[in-house]
Amino acid sequence: VSYCGTRCISKHPEVVNMVQGEKGGVYFANMQRCGSVWFCPDCMYKLMKTRADELYRQLKTYNDKGKTVLFATFTIQHNKGDRLSYLHKKLLGAFQFANSHRKWIEAKKTIPVEYLRALEVLKGANGWHPHLHCLFVGDLEITNTIKVFIDLYKQELLRLGLVVNKHTVIVDKWNGTLDSMTDYLFKGMIEKEITGGNLTKSGSGKNFFELIDADDKQSISEYIEVMKGKRQYHHSKHFFDDVDVKTETEILTDDKVETVLFSIPIMVYADINEKGIALHFLNEYVYGGRDRAEKLLELYDCDTGFMEAK
Repeated sequence: VSYCGTRCISKHPEVVNMVQGEKGGVYFANMQRCGSVWFCPDCMYKLMKTRADELYRQLKTYNDKGKTVLFATFTIQHNKGDRLSYLHKKLLGAFQFANSHRKWIEAKKTIPVEYLRALEVLKGANGWHPHLHCLFVGDLEITNTIKVFIDLYKQELLRLGLVVNKHTVIVDKWNGTLDSMTDYLFKGMIEKEITGGNLTKSGSGKNFFELIDADDKQSISEYIEVMKGKRQYHHSKHFFDDVDVKTETEILTDDKVETVLFSIPIMVYADINEKGIALHFLNEYVYGGRDRAEKLLELYDCDTGFMEAK
């Protein structure tokens, strides 16, 4: 993922174009994209930002229709020595047990329910802490229906010999504020501070990118081993019936070029990239303008002649 957005896919380029797309994004054209959503901050940010926008629009529709929305956090007992693979398997297994149980299926026939869930994994002083942020949507009587799901989830945890208490599942009714719901579901995933290279800490414990920043090699390796290829975001079939949902490929593919901002000679770009500031240069331009971007290059003793020519 370290080459994402910075390694040129043209065989013999003379220049690298820094461009602005039709949707307003600024990026280097004709670059390799890794598509490793959960391990690449650039790809993950793009994906989660789009998913949050989709959710915002769908929740607004539910709100207009007078639907009841509940959000719930599903946790699992964890100890310092527990492996992430063990906790992840038990957490998702208990959720799937409830989601496929006949009692839950029968309950939804009376009061239809749609759901969306997002997995968050943190590592703290008490070890790994995976948990699920979930939204449940339905008519006014949904509260009693959701209780069936929660009871089944707890039942499976008890069968596994795990402790169940008042913190195992926490349920709140949505207050109708769209920002609060998207913040709840995507907290730690779409913080603006990601543009600085790391995601902002959300609550206790470190997320994957903070573990990288802390150079915790053992935890990083364990996380990748467990989470590679796993989807951390899932929704029921009809949750997004009112909005268009993009595929990951559509989201991660750069939009059409509207303007070429700078044409950077390939040797100059190679120097910028080798010094590890290619994406930093983009961010400085987007958030600080031409002058701040130029100062960054000067700080790293990079040629700025291409900016003067433009």
